[in-house]
Amino acid sequence: MQNSSLGYAERVRRERARCASAPFTIPSSSTWQEPPPVPLLVVGTAFKGYGIFAEVLKNVLEGLDTFVGRYLAVASVFYVGFKWAHFRIVVQRSDPILTADCLASRVVQFVHGGFATRR
Repeated sequence: MQNSSLGYAERVRRERARCASAPFTIPSSSTWQEPPPVPLLVVGTAFKGYGIFAEVLKNVLEGLDTFVGRYLAVASVFYVGFKWAHFRIVVQRSDPILTADCLASRVVQFVHGGFATRR
């Protein structure tokens, strides 16, 4: 009879019986090792600490690069568009909020060739 045709309870019972019949033994080539000498331990700890520090620094710099490359560039484009619209629409309409000096300089600039052309 194959295991696939056995019920779950029967498979569990057979596995428990198999494990109980084979005593647990520690292999002769154990994975336990002696601790390293103190100088090697110090150097290894220093390198491990440097590796952790370098990983944290790399993650911070990558996050900053993502922010600058993505979000700051988009914000800058919107800011330049906003300022362009402000000076093209609001200032040309002689907004009463403007001071007299600013308004006079804009009028002089407009009279002498417009905003877009320079001589």
